[in-house]
Amino acid sequence: MLGHIAVSLKDTPKTTDTIVQFFQQRFCRVPSAVDVLIVDQLGCIVIAKCEGTIYEEVMRLFSMVTVEASNAAYTTERSLASQYRHVSRAVINALANIAANLQGEN
Repeated sequence: MLGHIAVSLKDTPKTTDTIVQFFQQRFCRVPSAVDVLIVDQLGCIVIAKCEGTIYEEVMRLFSMVTVEASNAAYTTERSLASQYRHVSRAVINALANIAANLQGEN
């Protein structure tokens, strides 16, 4: 619901930024199914072209998840191997949705 609020109120100053900060604080602290929903909503926020800095923050988070999840294949430490693995597929899906919705963008 918070993601939809962020998109609906994207023209209200600091609303989207506050919601994204909340998502970042909750994201992957303790792996859960909610993390996949957070990834989906962050992707929707980027697609809706909310505040400019939000795009950079979300893309940085998605890049980190992608790198860390791929590095997990080469590590023997159990805690690192499972931190982002459960959301890596959701991040790839969100990136595909963002790419599909780019129009006239570099």
